[in-house]
Amino acid sequence: MELTEQQMEKVLGLLRRHLKEGGSNAFKIYPPQQVLDQPAVLSDDQALSKLADTEWHLEFKDGHADTLSAAELVALGLNILEVKARLAAINQGLQDKPDMKLSEVNLKVEVNFEKMFAPETVKNVLGKLDLEDHAM
Repeated sequence: MELTEQQMEKVLGLLRRHLKEGGSNAFKIYPPQQVLDQPAVLSDDQALSKLADTEWHLEFKDGHADTLSAAELVALGLNILEVKARLAAINQGLQDKPDMKLSEVNLKVEVNFEKMFAPETVKNVLGKLDLEDHAM
């Protein structure tokens, strides 16, 4: 499975919005009814194929809303997790060097669809999502 260039631009745009909103709790995720009815699907090895035709609604604090496919949501979630890990490493480096000043951080995002959509990655990402308890 792969995302189109347009889908990746959408995901990266949402990632930028998430980071501008301050990261944690920047948006709410409203899952499809299928997930509410069968939450175990999130930890299934075939989760992505079982959720392929679902729509996930995101609502940002600033009022922006968007709809994602399950694959786009996994891509967004994985990129958020990777950026958080990189920023944590940068922060640790800054703590180790207190006189070092940081004015800007540039992070390069590399896309490996095989890794991104591997069953273990999908289950890990879906398992870390903070989902609302109702659909939109």
